[in-house]
Amino acid sequence: MNTLLIIGLIFAALAGLLHVLIAYLEMFAWEGPLARKTFGGTAEEARPLLSSHTIRVCITVS
Repeated sequence: MNTLLIIGLIFAALAGLLHVLIAYLEMFAWEGPLARKTFGGTAEEARPLLSSHTIRVCITVS
């Protein structure tokens, strides 16, 4: 296999994993410490946004 092809596939896989991590943080761990560190704010501020944001992300992903 071509070296550039392998490097491209590795970067594509890393980008895919990053998207899966962000989707997990937004859909399931929205009030958790990693999501709060990543996106800022507090769990109390995130709580009112949780249901509407999860619905919006699910609709966007599907």
